Amino acid sequence: MLKNYRFYKYLTLTGYFGLLLLNLTWFTVISPAMHAPKSYILVATLIPLLFPLRGLLSGKPYTYAWSSFITLFYFFIGVDFAYNNIDDQVYGYLSILLSVMMFIGSIFYSRFATQQAKIILQQRSSDQRSEEHTSELQSRT
Repeated sequence: MLKNYRFYKYLTLTGYFGLLLLNLTWFTVISPAMHAPKSYILVATLIPLLFPLRGLLSGKPYTYAWSSFITLFYFFIGVDFAYNNIDDQVYGYLSILLSVMMFIGSIFYSRFATQQAKIILQQRSSDQRSEEHTSELQSRT
């Protein structure tokens, strides 16, 4: 079961890059805002997604854990557009879907990757103990 943590990594990355691409195209090409400059909206929506990029790509469980909090912002944006804006309703639902994908994937990846790391550490420590024990026995004889 622990080998399935890679699925959650790919689920997180799919949701992450989907949100990045969706926000980039949504607020610039598909439905640009008329009341604010595009650059302000892009900074407000894309900069929070860029913070965990390095840790997500390198597979650090801690980054996956705290990046799940960032997805709440995009979930709220999706809910707002899904229910309050008829023209952008589809993009709101897509934002909800991608943020939920990223949230679920990041939570489960951080959990299972941490468990996998603990198992590997326990195996290494037991191997070291057995080597020390055998070398001790050999030194006695």
